[in-house]
Formats: sequence, C-alpha cells, structure tokens
Amino acid sequence: MTLRLYIKIIQKRSLQPKNSSYRLSKLNPPHNRPSFGHLNPIQVDTTAQFNDFNHPSRAIADAEQHTLHDELARLKDEVKAKAALVKELKDVRVELDIEIARSKELLSRQPPSHSHHSWADFDTKHAAAVRFYEDFSNLLVLSIKFEQRGNMEDDILYTCMYTHVAMMTDDETEAWEVERTITFSLRVCTDLSEEPELARRVKYTPLELDKLSDEFKERLGFLANGFSFPHNQATLFWVA
Repeated sequence: MTLRLYIKIIQKRSLQPKNSSYRLSKLNPPHNRPSFGHLNPIQVDTTAQFNDFNHPSRAIADAEQHTLHDELARLKDEVKAKAALVKELKDVRVELDIEIARSKELLSRQPPSHSHHSWADFDTKHAAAVRFYEDFSNLLVLSIKFEQRGNMEDDILYTCMYTHVAMMTDDETEAWEVERTITFSLRVCTDLSEEPELARRVKYTPLELDKLSDEFKERLGFLANGFSFPHNQATLFWVA
C-alpha cells in the first residue's frame, strides 16, 4: 500500500462521527423507539366467528324442523279423519246390507204348494216374534218353504244369512268393525232311518261359498261343510 492511499483512508475515517450509536440515538430517541418485547400476539375470537358463520345454517335447520313437525301433525289429523270416515262408511254398509237382505227376503217369499202352511197364515204375534228375533240378532231368515212328504210331517226349508261383526285393532290401538256374512240353509225333515219312531233332524248346508275368501272359509271350520243333527239339539247349533 502506498503512502498516498494510506493518507486518504485516514482522512475518510476522520470525517466519520466517532460514535455511530450516538448518531442513531439522535435520529431515533429511546422514548420513541417501539418496545417489541411488550407487544402481545394478535388474538382472534374464533368462537364468535364460528358462531356467526353457523348462525344462518342453524336458523334454517330450526325452520325446516318446525315445518316438518307441523306437516307431521297435519298428516296425523288427516289419518284420524280418514279412519273415522272409513268406520262410518262400514257402519252404513252393514245397515245397507241388512236392508238389502230384508228386501230380498220379501221379494223371494213365494206361496208354498199347499195353502195351510202359507206365510200369510202366520198370525200377527208370530210375525212380530220373528221380526223381533231378527232385529236383536245377526241371523236373518230370508225365506221359509214347506215341502210335503206324503203321510209324514212336511219338511221345512229355512234359508238364512248370518252376519258376524268383530272388532279389530291395529298397531296404533285404533279399533274398527269387520263384518263377515255366510248364507246357509236349514232343512227340518223326518229321518226314516230312525227307529223305532221317526225322528226330526236338521240338515245344515252352506251356500255361496265361492263368494267367500279362503281365509274366511278356513275360519268357518266345520261350518264350511254340510252336516245334520237331531232337531232336539238345535240350541247347540249356535253354541258350536
């Protein structure tokens, strides 16, 4: 290094302030300097932001749940109203069937082959007794016919219709009536095989079984087939 270059370096150093920290302190006094050690980290209320974000969705869900609850209540009311209407219609149908059966009875009654057994010969008390029995039971006597058997007592053929009304319940414990009807004939006749004296018997014959469901025919049991029994045991027929 030459002497001239060395002198220039010394001159430059002499021109600089002796204390650089003093220059910095002048420019930025201590009381104006920021104290980074006292700064707190930025705190964000994430819970409030989360609640604000989910508030619209929760309100929509609550509104939909309220709407579904109202719709369910409305549907339940409709089901109850329809059930009541069905029950009323069934009651009307039962009454209508009974009236139709009675009308058919009046139309189907034909004069018998001999006059002394005519239906018209029944006196008022007997007719009232028959009607009373029909009104207070489920058995309708549709027709009565007498058939001569020579020197023996005439056969009597009763055509009857029995209606059974049962109460049914479902899973919701709501009850309704179910009616089942069977038509049959009862022939009261003299059995020639009975000795030493002739005995009267009753022959039961089911009618129109083809109009009944297989389930109902199974529930009829022995009533789905014909059979006979002594006339003096007629009261046991309904008990069975």
